Amino acid sequence: MKNNEREYLMYLIPRMEDSQIHNLVMSLQKTVPSKSRQMKQDAYKVLMDMIGCDQAKDKMRSMIAAYQMFRIAGERNHNMAIPRFHAVFVGNPGSNKTTCAKLYAQILFQKGIIKKDIFGELSRASLCGRYQGETAQKVQRVFQKYAGGVIFIDEAYSLDDRNENGQSTYGEEAVNELIVNLEKYPETVVIMAGYPGEMEKFLMSNPGLCSRIPYKVEFKDYTVEELVQITHRIAQEKGYSVDSGADEHLKKLFAEEKKSENFSNGRYCRNLVEYAIGQKGEELGIIDADGNSSDCSRFSDAELFSLNEANFPECKVRKISHTIGFY
Repeated sequence: MKNNEREYLMYLIPRMEDSQIHNLVMSLQKTVPSKSRQMKQDAYKVLMDMIGCDQAKDKMRSMIAAYQMFRIAGERNHNMAIPRFHAVFVGNPGSNKTTCAKLYAQILFQKGIIKKDIFGELSRASLCGRYQGETAQKVQRVFQKYAGGVIFIDEAYSLDDRNENGQSTYGEEAVNELIVNLEKYPETVVIMAGYPGEMEKFLMSNPGLCSRIPYKVEFKDYTVEELVQITHRIAQEKGYSVDSGADEHLKKLFAEEKKSENFSNGRYCRNLVEYAIGQKGEELGIIDADGNSSDCSRFSDAELFSLNEANFPECKVRKISHTIGFY
């Protein structure tokens, strides 16, 4: 907005009726893209700007290249089989599998690879029925609903429900119906995600399913340096900054926590920031002895919204390290 336009608005607004101000605000909101719209508009850039997730970036570039080769072949009357873009996402908790799946869906639509901008996030309960024959119907309805878009099945290994005798309830039926519909709906992309060991076992249990999924994307655990970057970014998204002097402390903290069998990567970073914000409030004394808000006018924004090393104590964070999701 130019200076003369700003000055005119400053003059005009105090003289406007409430209804006129409301209409002006609504009009301005339509011209400013929301964060969700911006994410959809810049999905490829968002993916490429993410910390880590290198294989997810590489495989997306491969998908786009494969589609472009198919398109060029068509333009030159060169016969080429329609490429498939189904994928398996494998990684430990908090490694950004779900976020990347959503970005994949947006990118595939924006690049013209799929026809519809729709994303279905499903689980075993969405696919398996409670009685004979219901499972096939549920799977069919899912493909009908999300035809031309992306179907994301989280913890897909839960479909492998065979007992010690090799008997299955409805998980095997769901997988078999998935295979049928992968062929029936070639324009629909299916992404299955889960933890490494469980997903390897699940895919090995059904070669027919495995052979129909051309892309395997491994989400590696974040390095200590990446976890520090993620902590800074999460804090920034919440309106806070992390003092650079806290970085060495964070590195030591992450190096120790990564030894834990249940370390949750980005989720741990989010929990850490949530905890640090609470500690910052206590440090500044923003509540009184009765738990009521105190006068915060004496603090500057820099004092209120910057997190320092003292706000990240290791021993207390351990207790809450697996309670909040990531992305």
